[in-house]
Amino acid sequence: MKGEEPPEDPRSFTASKRQNVLAQHLKEALMANLNQFCDFTKLIGIDIAKSVFQIYSCDTQTGEITNVQIKRDKVLESLANCGKCLIGMEACGSSQYWARNLQALGHTVRLMDPKLVKPFVRHNKSDKADAEGVYHALVSGVRAVAVKTETERDIQTLLTMRALLVKQRTARINHVRGLLAEYGHVMPKSVDQFDKKVDECINSLEGDAVQLVIDTLRDTVKSIRDDQDRIKTLQREINRLADQTRNAKHFLTVPGIGETIMAICACCLPIQRNFLRAGSLQLILAWYQCIRAVAARLSPQRFPADAIKLCELCWYREPMRWPGRNTGQTG
Repeated sequence: MKGEEPPEDPRSFTASKRQNVLAQHLKEALMANLNQFCDFTKLIGIDIAKSVFQIYSCDTQTGEITNVQIKRDKVLESLANCGKCLIGMEACGSSQYWARNLQALGHTVRLMDPKLVKPFVRHNKSDKADAEGVYHALVSGVRAVAVKTETERDIQTLLTMRALLVKQRTARINHVRGLLAEYGHVMPKSVDQFDKKVDECINSLEGDAVQLVIDTLRDTVKSIRDDQDRIKTLQREINRLADQTRNAKHFLTVPGIGETIMAICACCLPIQRNFLRAGSLQLILAWYQCIRAVAARLSPQRFPADAIKLCELCWYREPMRWPGRNTGQTG
């Protein structure tokens, strides 16, 4: 049209003008991308550490970007005075704690699988690069892990403690069984039968073994029984807490699922909320039977036929075969 000036030839731009034009285009693209997050004051990516956190934030109104370090004890204070923010973090150690505290301040928190965040880290390994990578993963919509409630946190902690005690108890029983075999005593595999017959076998060593051997074996058996009492105490508390979860009664209706597996499902099953929304327990049953089918193709000696023991073995001894054990599963 007449009166309009022809556009400038980019090749005639000076170096400084090229940088200004590029910066302007980048800012326009950034603001266009931020329009979908207009409900939030800031978008924040946090790289969690032991002492100093790296926080990469972008203002959704102005597009201003900051990448600063904040000491651990100042993180909540610095984010308390912000408006509602969308915060992304890697699902790693202590992330559930920080997610609950940030949600209490009114922010929306998304915990993401570190394996899915890694492709967004564009520079060499550093706190700044990691925080920026978390931010870009957050904006790109990487799927999030569910933030556990305090009850779910306690259940998972108790399950981990119980698993360790079961492992220690099994190791000690096998230790005693192997030592008694050197004296001609073959102990049954069952824990209950072991507990019934071990005292008789140890007492029969009088006159055949030195007294220190007998006393040490008795101390080991005592520690086994102490572990058994602690396991029962933990199990009672796990059952009590699991009954408070909203899906407990639904899981217990599935054939083959008892108290322990119900507690595991209530806090660790990656898609338990989808089961409730779907309104059908057929999905749970199909998933559960799939786990059994996989285990049945392996050594029958390692995987008993009993469904509850089978799933406990999948949980404690074969963690990769139990969905949701990895923090990166969706919630």
